[in-house]
Amino acid sequence: MLLLCLGLLSLSGLAYPVEVKRPRGVSLTNHHFYDESKSFTCLDGSATISFDRVNDDYCDCKDGSDEPGTAACPNGRFHCSNAGYRPMYIPSSRINDGICDCCDTTDEYNSGTICENTCREMGRKEREALKQMAEVAREGFEIKKALMEEASKRKEEKEKKLTELQEGKNSVEEQVEALRLAKEAAEKPEKEAKDIHQKAWEEKNAAEKAAQDQAKAKEAFHKLDDNTDGMISVVELQVHPELDVDGDGTLSEMEAQVRKEILNYQGRLFTKYLLVIINLLSILPPKVLLTHSISIRSRAE
Repeated sequence: MLLLCLGLLSLSGLAYPVEVKRPRGVSLTNHHFYDESKSFTCLDGSATISFDRVNDDYCDCKDGSDEPGTAACPNGRFHCSNAGYRPMYIPSSRINDGICDCCDTTDEYNSGTICENTCREMGRKEREALKQMAEVAREGFEIKKALMEEASKRKEEKEKKLTELQEGKNSVEEQVEALRLAKEAAEKPEKEAKDIHQKAWEEKNAAEKAAQDQAKAKEAFHKLDDNTDGMISVVELQVHPELDVDGDGTLSEMEAQVRKEILNYQGRLFTKYLLVIINLLSILPPKVLLTHSISIRSRAE
């Protein structure tokens, strides 16, 4: 067959066939597979046929590649060149079906349907839409760029402000530290004087309290020492039933002897603690007191 494919000649919006050197339905990128001077090999390699069987309206190749311009193969594809718009593929079954699928009308070359070539108009509209999209993208990019510049500027301003605040903070901290040291230096003499005064006051109170305790202890000792001989006898203790421990109402000679030993010894060595010792005498049992008395005497001797 002749290598004829429907071209486009647009006159008053109508399309008329013209001769071109490639089979109908073949794209420009695949035309080198269709060389009329050679046998045709199916694109899937399933068979090789003479070239006059290409577009003969009979399907020889399993992939339908021998019938790009007819509806013979159920899996064939027809290429619409659509000059001025976007090229596209349609199923071969739509060739000459009375419906214009290709905007360049090449799919209805033998159906008697008169199709209007709308490729240029569709291409113009698409280009306008793409131009608008590009303009929107450009404007968006400019806005994004401005926002990024503004954000960068604000970031720099905030970083500068943060640096200034940090420097101010460091300066204030240095001033506070200097004032603290000055305050401590100013308060040091006062604190030292206050500490000396406090220590003297505490020592005075301690001395006064010790004197009071000693006076009370001496007074208590003198109350027990009826004959003022500086010693407390058993007889002197027995007149004080409050020193009774076993609760029989009387102070036995053994109890009195124990208390006498402790009181006499404590009265000589620990006069200022005598009140405490007297209180202990009213709590501890005689045997414990006797043991304590012996221990005290042995250490004293």
